[in-house]
Amino acid sequence: MDERLHVIAVLNVKAERLGEAVDLLRALAPPSREEPGCIAYYFVQDTSNSSVILSTETWRDQQAFQEHIASEHFVSTLEQLQPLLVTQPIIHTCNTLV
Repeated sequence: MDERLHVIAVLNVKAERLGEAVDLLRALAPPSREEPGCIAYYFVQDTSNSSVILSTETWRDQQAFQEHIASEHFVSTLEQLQPLLVTQPIIHTCNTLV
């Protein structure tokens, strides 16, 4: 059985704060990618609405993801990111289907 966990997070950023949000995410990506359980970690931008950013992540398993969201770099970034968002992030955690 494939234990990998796929995470898709949807961030709706205030248009006037987009640059700040991108800077925070650029700083978050490298240490996240270096975590032992990280398989893939990317941020992508919606082509029809530049204020919508999606995080696409793959983790070895649920435990690796839990360790990531408890990490200092993640917690600190999330705290700084909150005021830049229109709404709370929408997080989808998914198992491999096919």
